[in-house]
Amino acid sequence: MNNSVYDTSESITDQLAKLYNCSPKSSAKLANLMNEARRALKLGKSKRLTDKQRMYIWRYHAKKVGVIIPKPSNSLNVNIPIVEPVKKPSVKAVDGIYKLINFGLKVGDKRTVISLERYIADKLSERFGLGSNSDIRKWIQTNAANDIDLNQPLMRQIRHNIIEHLVSN
Repeated sequence: MNNSVYDTSESITDQLAKLYNCSPKSSAKLANLMNEARRALKLGKSKRLTDKQRMYIWRYHAKKVGVIIPKPSNSLNVNIPIVEPVKKPSVKAVDGIYKLINFGLKVGDKRTVISLERYIADKLSERFGLGSNSDIRKWIQTNAANDIDLNQPLMRQIRHNIIEHLVSN
């Protein structure tokens, strides 16, 4: 293994053991190293780490021991995996347009609840002149809940019909 590149095919503890030249079976030392990086990177105590979190832990320790981490180049024959952190939407955006609104519907003889993101409900209101959430629920009940196969997932079918109405009109 090239010690300057994070390899996702091995476990993070095996890679840390190679980085610090210790046995992968020295679990106490490796646990201390993991906990140190988790605290420094503020990763919390979740049991399962994502690949991105494991990469951050590896980079933390690689910088600590002085491993030179190569910069990505524009060459096509370089096999360095590059993981860019994804910008998370702001709390305001999550609480706003991505907030789920639940609508209770009766489809055939079944009652169901569908969840729509705020931006879809806003588009329905804008496109069809609906004023409130109860108007949106009535519109969904009369327009999007028709021609539903009761043996298939209801929410998926209703959401599909809503999107078709938004796109076609």
